[in-house]
Amino acid sequence: MKKVWLFDMDGLLVDTERLHVRFWKEVLPGDPKLIDELLHHTLGTNGEMAKDVAERYTGDRNFMVRHNAEKEKRMRAYVDAHGLMPKKGAVHLLTYLKNHQDTCIVVSSSSYQDVRYALKKAGLDEFFTCYVCGDQVEKTKPDPEIYLKALADYQIKKEEAVVLEDSINGIKAARAADIDVIGIPDLVAIDHLAGDHVAIYASLEDVFSQLSHDSFHLFEK
Repeated sequence: MKKVWLFDMDGLLVDTERLHVRFWKEVLPGDPKLIDELLHHTLGTNGEMAKDVAERYTGDRNFMVRHNAEKEKRMRAYVDAHGLMPKKGAVHLLTYLKNHQDTCIVVSSSSYQDVRYALKKAGLDEFFTCYVCGDQVEKTKPDPEIYLKALADYQIKKEEAVVLEDSINGIKAARAADIDVIGIPDLVAIDHLAGDHVAIYASLEDVFSQLSHDSFHLFEK
């Protein structure tokens, strides 16, 4: 039975991916179709991986870096004014896991500061005391480093853990670390990644429903 839950944050726990895309589109110049493709391939990652994608699509490795401060400024102003919404089922699932004394850890490509800020704005900060974030590793998703660090830092056996992810990059990172995955699609289709060690659910609410009725068949859908 799984007792350690490794949660991505953006687009999985908190409805932030749409905001990231919205404000990137406001600040990034160029062909809208190219920008859409660029953003599609950078979901779930950052740092050097995002630079690689930017270079592939624009020929400019620092294309996104130069506009990041303005994008973050606009998004922070919006969130300060309006807050953030937790994703469907997040509160139910986290409450269930807390009541069953399971371990919940945030494993996010975002920085530690941004993770703490977003969880607080979404009202989910009470559920977490453990974090592994993008500014604590050299390589981000789809590289498995961040998940391997989570296993090592918190002395977790991979057989006891499950990763919850919404992005292709995140699912690839978890599987490269040999951890079972529950995928919850957000902005990008992930059904094609379903397999023996990857179960796809429509929402965290559906994961909660399955757990509360039959936790032994979480990966048998």
